[in-house]
Amino acid sequence: MGKILLVEDSATQSMKVQFALRGGGHTALGAADGEEGWQIFISEKPDLVLLDIVLPKKDGLTLCREIKQYSGTVFTPVILLTNQGDTASKIKGFEMGADDYLTKPFDVHELLARVKSMLRIKELQDQLHRLVNHLELISTIDELTQLANRRSFNETMRIEFERTHRYKQNLCLIMLDIDRFKRINDTYGHPFGDYVLKEVAGILKSNIRKVDLAARYGGEEFVVLCPATSMESGATLAEKLRKNCEIMRIEKEGTLVPVTISIGISDCFVAEPSDSDELVRQADDALYEAKKSGRNQVCISKVKKGDS
Repeated sequence: MGKILLVEDSATQSMKVQFALRGGGHTALGAADGEEGWQIFISEKPDLVLLDIVLPKKDGLTLCREIKQYSGTVFTPVILLTNQGDTASKIKGFEMGADDYLTKPFDVHELLARVKSMLRIKELQDQLHRLVNHLELISTIDELTQLANRRSFNETMRIEFERTHRYKQNLCLIMLDIDRFKRINDTYGHPFGDYVLKEVAGILKSNIRKVDLAARYGGEEFVVLCPATSMESGATLAEKLRKNCEIMRIEKEGTLVPVTISIGISDCFVAEPSDSDELVRQADDALYEAKKSGRNQVCISKVKKGDS
């Protein structure tokens, strides 16, 4: 059953159709002109629109076009109500996006059958839309941590790097790795390792800005992309992330499991990387230095302007 908007200027015809719709188990909304129909459509967002072509204030074909443009990716069926032999209006209506039509005078049983058919198509379209959205989501989100995945990060990084150069802003990249993660997996098992990954991801999500992007880069490695952020500000955030991981209490069967992270940072002003891949390499080199220097620390890229 659905919510149906009927836009019809004949009071007698409107009452007849609304009565039939309610008898078929639908919720019926009535409008006497095109302007009123538009306002009700905007406020109520009906599942289907029955639309007379000849209307005061705003004609049905114009209203049909506006409904279809407004609906966007949401499928809202429109059934036109036309006069006998008005072929030109029917053709124009289909050009405006109408999905079906009924010729007056019409049988209420045929009306209900058309409405049922269109609502069935709408449900299938809505299911398809939800599926597409879900597929788009899982193609950009890491299933375990619910952070952006590497594919999504690479695309965002490319866009942000280009924006940084265009508007002469800075871009800071934080790359971090969970220390001795293989030992955690080997000692406590992979399910516990997954739990640690999710906890670290939670720290990232709760400490970054809305404009930042946290992503799982691979395995136990994560990245945080910070637009319009200096190296100093990035280092402050990195140290905050490091401390929060260090004090995090994670237990396995009553035993406290220490979890620390090593972090490398690069930005676009210190070494002027030629592309986003080079910015990533600089952060990765800094991360390697943090690991080599004893882990559980933040290292800033040592590359200077002019270095090869």
